[in-house]
Amino acid sequence: MKCSQFKGFTLLELMMTIAVSAIVVSLAAPSFNGLIASSRLTGAINAFVADYNFARSEAIKRELPVTICKRNTAGTDCDNADDWDEAGWIVFVDEDSDGVVDAGVDEVIRINEPLENNLTISSSRAANRITVDTSGFTRSYNATFTFCDSRGANQAKARILSVTGRLRNRVSSDAALSC
Repeated sequence: MKCSQFKGFTLLELMMTIAVSAIVVSLAAPSFNGLIASSRLTGAINAFVADYNFARSEAIKRELPVTICKRNTAGTDCDNADDWDEAGWIVFVDEDSDGVVDAGVDEVIRINEPLENNLTISSSRAANRITVDTSGFTRSYNATFTFCDSRGANQAKARILSVTGRLRNRVSSDAALSC
């Protein structure tokens, strides 16, 4: 009867593999954290842009003004005391374009929760609301919305809203962003 020879790793080979793996993971972790932060920031921007585009399409479809504003804690009305990121925002049909949810008249059609993970939104004009008219224009509501996270102004992104209703990315050749 033949005795089979066992094959496997020695303790030294196993220790070397673990050491190399630890080095590779420690080098990859900071860039992975940056990827997660960028994804969260992009998600917040996409939520805001999606709600704006929804409001614009609803205003045109319903032939009634639609307003986006900073929401109260219940999500039933506007509250201008908080920031966009701390309060979240609501989208509602604003029949009289006054920026206030009138009970029994105006309909709240979308509610967005406050942002998490130290994300912030600031407006260049301290805009408390955006009202889109039936032609898709945002007359008198032009502003730049800056989205920041804990990484600061170097990683900030902005969206510029014009009075014609166009929402566009702010390009890197523009002036530096502030958070």
